[in-house]
Amino acid sequence: MTHAGHDRIADLAIAALHEPDPDALWRSIAEEVLGTLGADLLVHKEDDWTPERGAVRLWEPTESLGADAVSGPLRAAIRRCYPVVDHYLVSGDPAPVSAGGIIGDARWRGTAFATIAREELGARDVLTIPFPDTEEPLRGWLLLRTGSPFTPAEVDGAHRLQPLLCGVERQCRTLRRLRTPPPQAVPPAPGPAAGQAAGPIADPAAARAVGPAVGPAVAAADPVRLAAEHGLTPRETAVLTLLAGSLTAEAIGRRLGISVRTAHKHIQHTYRKLGTADRLSTVLRAQSLGLLPLPRPGHRDGR
Repeated sequence: MTHAGHDRIADLAIAALHEPDPDALWRSIAEEVLGTLGADLLVHKEDDWTPERGAVRLWEPTESLGADAVSGPLRAAIRRCYPVVDHYLVSGDPAPVSAGGIIGDARWRGTAFATIAREELGARDVLTIPFPDTEEPLRGWLLLRTGSPFTPAEVDGAHRLQPLLCGVERQCRTLRRLRTPPPQAVPPAPGPAAGQAAGPIADPAAARAVGPAVGPAVAAADPVRLAAEHGLTPRETAVLTLLAGSLTAEAIGRRLGISVRTAHKHIQHTYRKLGTADRLSTVLRAQSLGLLPLPRPGHRDGR
C-alpha cells in the first residue's frame, strides 16, 4: 500500500469521526480499502459467528450485495473461516494475515473454504483484518480477492490500516449506543383510597399530584440530535459518554484511538459548549439536557 493510499484512508477515517450516522461510517472507508489493497469483496464481521448463525453480508467496491447473495454453504464456510480462525485461537496474535500466508497457497487452495469461495465468488485468497481492541465478540473484516494471492506488501498495508479501522469501529458502536434511548421507568398507577372506587382521577389537583406517567419529553429525545443542537460534534458526544463512565483522559484516548492531548482538547471543548468547568458539573448538565441518561437509583454517576 502506498503512502498516498494510507493518507487517503486516514483522511476518510478522520472525516468519519464527524459522521453522526453509524450506518454511514463504513461505506466510503470500505470502498477505499478494497481499492487500496486490491480486494474485490469484503465481509464485515459484526457479531458472534458459529457455522449455523451470524450475519454474513458481502460488499463490492460500490455496493452491499446483502445476505441473499451468499449461499448457505458459503455462509457456513465464511463463518468457519479455516485456517484463519484456528490461527488466531492458537497464536493469540491479532495481526492481519492471509489464508495462504498461514498454511501456504497450495494447501489453502485445497481447503473446503477456498473451493466454495472460488466456485461461487471466483475468490483466490482471503485477507483478514481483526479489530482486537473492540468489544467482544471479536470483530473485523474479511477481504476476498479474485486474482493473485495477497502480497506481503498488501498484508503490511493491512497492518498499517488496522488501528484506523479499530478507531472507526469503536466510534460506530459508541454512536449506536447513544442512538438507543434508555428505558423509561413507568411508575405504577396509584390504587384507590379506602372507600373510593377505582377509576380515572377526576380531581385535577390530584392528577397534578400524581404527575405524568412517563418521564419528561427530553429524556426520550434523540441524544445525537440534542448533541448537535448544543454544538457538540459526534466525537465530543462520544467523549461526553465516556466522561460519564468515569474514564480519565488517558483512558478516553485509548478507547477512541486518539492521543491524550487530543482527548483533553475534546473535553475542554465539551466543557465550554455546555458552560461547565469540571467533569461532575458537565455530566449533571448533560443529564439535565437529555444528552445522557439519568443515573439509575443507587448509582452514582459522573465520578
